[in-house]
Amino acid sequence: MSDKVIVSVVIPAYNAAGFLANAVASLQAQTLTAWEAIIVDDASTDDTVAVAERFAEVDTRVRVLKQAQNGGPSAARNAGFAVARGDWIALLDADDVYLPERLSSMIAAAERLGADMLADNQWLRDPSLGAIVRSGLPRSGGPKKISLTEFYLKSLSASGFDLGTLKPIFRKSFLAQAGIQYRSFRYGEDFVFFAELLALGAQAWRIPEPYYVYTLTVSEVDGNKSASSRTLTNYDLLLIGSNSIMDRYEARLSETEKAAIRTRAFFIEEYKSATVFKDQRRRKQYLRMLATLLQHPFIVVMILRGIRWRLRAMLPDQRFVPT
Repeated sequence: MSDKVIVSVVIPAYNAAGFLANAVASLQAQTLTAWEAIIVDDASTDDTVAVAERFAEVDTRVRVLKQAQNGGPSAARNAGFAVARGDWIALLDADDVYLPERLSSMIAAAERLGADMLADNQWLRDPSLGAIVRSGLPRSGGPKKISLTEFYLKSLSASGFDLGTLKPIFRKSFLAQAGIQYRSFRYGEDFVFFAELLALGAQAWRIPEPYYVYTLTVSEVDGNKSASSRTLTNYDLLLIGSNSIMDRYEARLSETEKAAIRTRAFFIEEYKSATVFKDQRRRKQYLRMLATLLQHPFIVVMILRGIRWRLRAMLPDQRFVPT
């Protein structure tokens, strides 16, 4: 095996002992072998480090970094990026997996397209079913460029899939040229990082093939949170991060891009109101529920879309187990 590292895969891990092995095993099954895995333990309190070090002992491509204190996924990814040796940097969450051809297919596509960042489609795994229920995006067509406007308008979970959950690969030389890191958000950090790269002119593409299996943070079948998710929803932080691109890059943005940023801000506020509505329903505060609906009628649309995805997820013919 050559010592050349083509791609560095950064895996932030916090209390991931129960599922980290699946993520690393999916790397070891890659058809492209010139990778390194950088597992960044974010001050876990379980056996995450022990699991990671067992892999490192038998596979020299696996490296383990230990954060002295918990800094969240942004700090963990920055730590991994700082020591990455590959020409490309890829992301892998500790509760997700790659299909075997992911790295070889994506790097070939990125080189062919001259991309600075390239995302694939995703298979969405429902945590309650333990099965894949659908792909995030249509699996037909060819490569498509990602604009900042599209990214903002399609990073809304009510649309059925949020582009902010994509896990692109990044050309390391472009990241060095851009000179940016993940900012210290503990929620919506991927979205802000991707949006900032787009604002700086990254040539970004997405392909229709799904090579990444993403574990939904909340089940579409019963609404229960995934046991492997460490994400805590914070709409205020999401709004700050979303608007920060306008604050930092307003002079570079077109009116269309600014309108897209404002549109996403509106929907984030609606999502926040929907959580208030759910809490009122739980407390059986029916008059307050009615008042919230009258003030935020888009909640009805979100409820109907949620029912649609729940029914679809329950249909057996929608499920798919990749081989």
